[in-house]
Amino acid sequence: MNIIQPVNYMNPPAENGQPNPYDIYRMIEWAERINDQWGQEDPLSRHAQQWIDHLKKTDEERLFQSVRRAFDLMMQAGRGANLRPPFYRGLFAYATADEQQQFELRRLLGELNTQVKNAA
Repeated sequence: MNIIQPVNYMNPPAENGQPNPYDIYRMIEWAERINDQWGQEDPLSRHAQQWIDHLKKTDEERLFQSVRRAFDLMMQAGRGANLRPPFYRGLFAYATADEQQQFELRRLLGELNTQVKNAA
């Protein structure tokens, strides 16, 4: 599978020292494209899109942090690794306990871990 790399997110920061807003949106679009590659029929992918949509409405800063974490974990996993687990672990890393329950994240990540173990 060809994983789409995000575009350079290191444009000069905004005047307040925060990441450039344009780069934040590009990183979020990157995460949505990655998630789409694994198909909307997949429950984990569906819940991930719902999670992204939720954070777009409620906390874009935390969404950017989540996407950034997903990217970092995928890069740490390296070439040839199954990139789904690090992507989703990173994407959901900043979910509160209530959000984990609302979006069934513990169950879905547990199922992903089981799939990875069975495939090995």
